[in-house]
Amino acid sequence: MKIRGMKFKDIKSLIEIATDTDIAEKKESKYDFYFSLKKIKMNPYRFEKFYVAEEKGKVIGVIGFQSFKWEPKSSVNLDWFAVDPEYQHRGIGML
Repeated sequence: MKIRGMKFKDIKSLIEIATDTDIAEKKESKYDFYFSLKKIKMNPYRFEKFYVAEEKGKVIGVIGFQSFKWEPKSSVNLDWFAVDPEYQHRGIGML
């Protein structure tokens, strides 16, 4: 398994994982993933970063972190965490 930063090509797979695991609706997840990769002036985040878990070229999980501009600089939030249902219970999400 490989962990790497999210890329635009991953978004379709991540939307499927988000909706299959019921952590977000399709529209909400698409917005969040695109929003984090594009430079948008009205961005409310100090930063937002997503990482994907990949196995044999297939995206199987996602984790995202963000911090809003109005929060203390030391504040970081876990924003997204999901593993493809076919790959759950294999230790992929363990810290």
